[in-house]
Amino acid sequence: MSSRAIRRLKRDQDIIYIPEAITPNGEDDLVDDVDLASDSKPKSKKKQKAVNLFSQLDVEDDRDDMVEDDDDEVTAMADTSTTNKSKKKKKKKKKPRTDEPKLNMDYDDIDGAVGGVGDKIANAKDGTHVLVNKIALLTVDRRFLNADNEMKRIFGSKVVKLAQSKQRGHQKHYHRASVMVTPRESWPRLDKLGLSMHLAESKGHCQYFKIEHSLAYQHVQCLFWEAVDSLDHHNIASVLNMYPYHIDSLMQLSEVCKMSEDLQMAAELIERAVYCFECNFHTLFNFTQANCRLDYSLQENRALFITLFKHLNFVDSRGCHRTALELCKLLLGLDPDNDPLCVLLMIDYFALRASEHKFLTRLCDEWETQRNLSQLPNFAFSLPLALFNEAQDEKGFDDGVVVPCSAADNKLQEALIMFPSVLIPLLDKCGVIMPPCIVKHQFFQSPESRNPDALNLLVKLFVERNFSLWKVPEVLTWLEANCNTVITRVDAGDVLVVDCTKHRQSRYRGTPRNIYRHVILSDLDQVKATLPKDISSEVIMMYDPLPPLDNKAAYVKPARANRMVNNNESYLSLFLRSLLPSYNVENDEGDDQGAGAPVGQAVDFLTESFQRIVQQLRSQRDQDGDDNQAPDTNQDDPS
Repeated sequence: MSSRAIRRLKRDQDIIYIPEAITPNGEDDLVDDVDLASDSKPKSKKKQKAVNLFSQLDVEDDRDDMVEDDDDEVTAMADTSTTNKSKKKKKKKKKPRTDEPKLNMDYDDIDGAVGGVGDKIANAKDGTHVLVNKIALLTVDRRFLNADNEMKRIFGSKVVKLAQSKQRGHQKHYHRASVMVTPRESWPRLDKLGLSMHLAESKGHCQYFKIEHSLAYQHVQCLFWEAVDSLDHHNIASVLNMYPYHIDSLMQLSEVCKMSEDLQMAAELIERAVYCFECNFHTLFNFTQANCRLDYSLQENRALFITLFKHLNFVDSRGCHRTALELCKLLLGLDPDNDPLCVLLMIDYFALRASEHKFLTRLCDEWETQRNLSQLPNFAFSLPLALFNEAQDEKGFDDGVVVPCSAADNKLQEALIMFPSVLIPLLDKCGVIMPPCIVKHQFFQSPESRNPDALNLLVKLFVERNFSLWKVPEVLTWLEANCNTVITRVDAGDVLVVDCTKHRQSRYRGTPRNIYRHVILSDLDQVKATLPKDISSEVIMMYDPLPPLDNKAAYVKPARANRMVNNNESYLSLFLRSLLPSYNVENDEGDDQGAGAPVGQAVDFLTESFQRIVQQLRSQRDQDGDDNQAPDTNQDDPS
């Protein structure tokens, strides 16, 4: 390095460190210089980047002259920097002036476009608005569709992973990712079984799909029907071992496991069926958008409805109420007009359990005009409870003090006047005792015999499912206050009381078939006991309970051999049938051995069986006789 460059660096160091050497003195004039120097530091750094250092090589070696030249350069550069800044500010001020007319033109165009769209929307039909509102209301959130995710949010991911690791088997299979369930590593690999989904048609905003069975799947379905007719669950298990993802076999065997109180295996079998369906969905079947429809009257489509309903019950038993609510939206979105499984009878319960009060109030507001939700006991009582809980959540409970809510009070009073038979069963189920002036009042003591059977069934269903929501002390206090108000209105002869009495007698004449189907699929045994005899006497298969009257099937179940009792049958054939359920003379009528051959074979089989039984009895009797003679010989012994 040259001596000139060394002096240059030394001179720069002296200039930089002069303020640091001066600051401790504390003199006024020196402090001013320090402030100026400190202010100029960042500016000098920026300026040095723009200065050409090679131009300074011609500077004289004299140190004083160099300092003077540098001072001049610094002042000149400071002047140029201030002028540049002022120019930039002027440019910034000029930009909005040049852009103002363009922005005004754009806003005018946007206003015109929005106005045109508004005119088009205003001229649309009312049915389109209702359909769009339904789709928006029933949109499913994918984040809350998996019960394992909700369990992780409640208990933590480590606890859930530890529980899943204990359930892993020795054989590991890798499966496709799923939205609704988490496939287990122990599950068998999913092969093509012949289950598929096709797009049938598109109408407006909705797309209608159809599930189809191939010839191979139809063959497996026939094997399943034969296994069910045999009344032996081992035959169903054998079908499932050969075809691990047959839907109806999974559902029926899950029902057997539930009856044997193996709930974990029952839930896992249903999860496997859900996983099979999800892997075979059509690429356009986006079940989260609530615009995909399935016709429940088609036999192939019903399995998806029933599988999701059973999966919903198991998810509820695990305490994952938000997941259950999303599954309710999914089920209701598949056929919102007919609602074949009566999801409306339980969606309010899961909305309250998941604290989704705004969703419930919006559902009641938007669907009241077309579906008359207020005429259902569950919505009549759940809506005021949602309004009450929402008011308490906004202001919070203060040492048990209830925050007043006039809207909730009015709705609850209307519900009590419309359905007075709900109060006493609800209090009994909750185990709560209210003042005698309420419980023994004639208005609430109306017997259930005065109400139609359909209304009694709805009331029973509501009480058995929703009673836990009314056991909160603040809710009971609020309920008691409104009961006193209702009694006052009844004693005063309110017109609403008379109108509601007429409505109860005229609006609940018959019970739709989908309500019975909902009760059968629900895990509420006390409600099932109240079903009428014409329904309970039917042969109900849990994989397809109470098929619709307009059933449509692509293929029919094979005709089963007639095993009804005929008048021409002999007593011997009846006796043989009682011992051998598989015995049937009519199946062998065309045999070459003649009609008497099956009877002879059955007699031979029974003869051999009786001979074996007699031999066992004789051997047992001889053994007992030997045991009885042993003490007699001891008594005859002279010793």
